[in-house]
Order: sequence, then structure tokens, then C-alpha cells
Amino acid sequence: MDEPDVVAVVPTLGASEERLRRCLESVEVVRDEGLATTVVVWNDPQRAVPRLDDVVVLEPGCNLGFAGSIAHARRRTSARYLWLVQDDMRVERGCLRALRDRLDSEPDIAVAAPVTVDDEGYVRRYSRGGVIAPDHTMDHWFPTDRVQASDIDTTHRLDWVASSGSLVRVEAYDAVGGMDPAFFPVLWSDVDLGYRLTRAGHRVVLVPEAVARHDGNASSTAFLRDAVAPRNAERFRAKASGEVERISIDVDRDIADAVLRAATSGFIALGVHGQSREDRWRRDMERLRSSWSMRITAPLRIIDGIVRRTRDGSRGRAGRS
Repeated sequence: MDEPDVVAVVPTLGASEERLRRCLESVEVVRDEGLATTVVVWNDPQRAVPRLDDVVVLEPGCNLGFAGSIAHARRRTSARYLWLVQDDMRVERGCLRALRDRLDSEPDIAVAAPVTVDDEGYVRRYSRGGVIAPDHTMDHWFPTDRVQASDIDTTHRLDWVASSGSLVRVEAYDAVGGMDPAFFPVLWSDVDLGYRLTRAGHRVVLVPEAVARHDGNASSTAFLRDAVAPRNAERFRAKASGEVERISIDVDRDIADAVLRAATSGFIALGVHGQSREDRWRRDMERLRSSWSMRITAPLRIIDGIVRRTRDGSRGRAGRS
């Protein structure tokens, strides 16, 4: 029997069954473009897995995070390509075919990523990749402006591309050690993988003909992103600079398992708490905007904003002179 060509991997906490089903339905639509199997990695052991037709469900019993989920699924498949799909994405017809065509025709490409567009068909700025500075901080994110998919500069050399919707050549992925689960639960794992691949002589590219819709990190809260992003950015800088990890683990397996289970449930609860705070803040702001006091004072706030921006601009110009 031939090895499967493409396996789609969809990590999820299952927080929104409707969102997950929309994602899986969009993936199923492009099955005739070379998809062999869809694997869902179910990361919340406290939440029951719903009935999901035509997919393989892996239940690790803890939250592996995004990179850990990809690594877990990789060890259970012999596919040539892994398709990394986030549960808040919807891929459009032709997306997988365009990604496969690039990998099939150009063996030095290790990762081909789609463009993700908003409701107006634009690619969000800073959303699809970037370039690393010599000191291993982010030199710049790409694209630098909000653009239409057709206007993406495909000649721009990138050190990494966003993992959302990316098709990965498994041979190259394995050669550099795969995704690092230490970038938990998400953020910077794609930077780390792309950087190692490009330093090993592979290319990572954006494919404007491959289009997906992405709800913009709907699977994680701003509360968690703000906490995790700087920590994982520093982890990447240290790793890329060759600094040795000072923390080592020397503990019996039963203790480690107990702590892992508790940490998993606690981290998920923290995310839920953060989401509830964000939802409450949005509801409060909506009520405030609809109030008479907000409407009456709106002109004053607009004028104050103009004055502040003008004053700050004058200070900035003075500082540069």
C-alpha cells in the first residue's frame, strides 16, 4: 500500500464545537486535492469528544499545545506532507492543490504557506511570516502593510512563515528535529521551525494562490497571548543563540504525570477565565457606547484625541531634530 500523501493535523481544545466543525467541513471540501486523512488532536481531557465523522481523533490526555500536537501526530503517520490547520481556519477550494504544486515542483521548499484573508479579502499586516535579525530578535514581520492576496511580494526572502494552513515536507521537518513542544501552548513555534529549516538550506514560501480564512487567533485569548508571546520570544532568542537551557527535570514518572494533568486543567481554566473577562469587557463597552453619556461626550473625546496626537507628533519631531 502506498504511503499517504497529505495528512491534515487539527489541534483543538474543543472550546467551540461549531468553529471546529466549520474548519473540518472546509478541509473535507478539498479532499480531492490530495488529502488522505484528517487527524484531530483533542487537547482537553475534561471535555467529551463530539461525534466527528471521517476524521481520526487522538486523545493525548493533556494539553500538548500547538507544536506538541503536531509532534504527537507526526509520530503516528507516514505521510509525505503534514498540513497544519488551526481550528479557527476555513480553507478555500484550491488551497491544498496550490500548496502541493509548490512542494511537488520545488524540492528545496520545506514549508509552503497560504495567505489568510479577512472578510474584505485582505491579508492582515504582520500575519504571514518574518525575518530574523542577527541578534535573533524579530527584524520585521511580513507583510508590512495590509494588502490584497494578489499583491503579496513573493520575492521577499523570509526566515519563517506562519504555521496556520502551512503544508510541511516531512522529510525536511524530521531532518531538523520537527516542531519544538517547548513553545507552549502556541506562538513562536513556527518561527523556530522556519528558522532552523532555512538555516539548514531549505526554503519557506508564501503561496498567494492558496487562500484561507482565519478568525485571527480565535482559539486563544488576548490575555494568554500577552503573557505567552514575550516568554516564547525570549525562548527562541536564547535557543537560536545557542544558550543552554538551565532547567532540567529529574522526577519520577508518576509525579510528572500528576503535575502534567493538574497543569493542563489549570492552564485551560486560566484560558477560560481570560476569555470570560474579555467577553465581559466587550459587553460593558457595548453598553457604554450605547449610553446617552457616551454619545453626548463623543465630540469632546474626538477633539481631545486630535489634540493629543498633534501634541505627541510635535514632541516626536522635536526629538528627532
